[in-house]
Amino acid sequence: MASERISSSIGILVIASSVLFPIHDSWSQPAGADGHIPEPPAMIEKRLANEPFEIRSVKGAGGGVTGAKKLRLVFPSDGLELSIKWKPVPPTGDGWNNSPRRELVAYQIQRWFLDPEDYVVPTSVAVCIPLEAYKPVDPSPKANVGHFPCVLGIASVWLDNVTVPETLHDPERFESDNRYAYHLSNMNVLAYLIKHQDGRTGNFLTATDESDRRVFAVDN
Repeated sequence: MASERISSSIGILVIASSVLFPIHDSWSQPAGADGHIPEPPAMIEKRLANEPFEIRSVKGAGGGVTGAKKLRLVFPSDGLELSIKWKPVPPTGDGWNNSPRRELVAYQIQRWFLDPEDYVVPTSVAVCIPLEAYKPVDPSPKANVGHFPCVLGIASVWLDNVTVPETLHDPERFESDNRYAYHLSNMNVLAYLIKHQDGRTGNFLTATDESDRRVFAVDN
């Protein structure tokens, strides 16, 4: 019964959003040089999970106690370069401010009602980087979960052409700009479903293209 009530609630939210803000194909943001990610989400998921890569550069990502870093990856198979936000999994599997399972669940839940072109949460994959490949991050790496010869963490694709907005919700624009209202509504539905409780500046990003002001939740 509980699952039926949840499904009904989700259905009502999605139907209401679709009726109020009809979806247009022209609103889809393609992946690529002018988009927010270099390849479609499904392709990025597959490559991060299955293909070997090299870590070319390591920078801080403002992660504070979570130890988040920005890694620049290169896939030898075709030379694709991909930047990710990297968070190692805590030894206990879950930390007070670093919960990998919640990051992954937020990414999966958006699939219930969004097409890949409209994802709010950047592509996020659990990856165990072999110790030898991890040395650019830590010269003396050690396994962080069990005795596996790798470092387990969450790799989230780094978004391009985005910024921290001065104002996330503009009531007047919401009333007059259907495209803006559509993207903001997608984020609100997801935030409701996952009970998002961390609205700090920087946890939400918007597209720099004001004609297609998408909203992204980057810390869940």
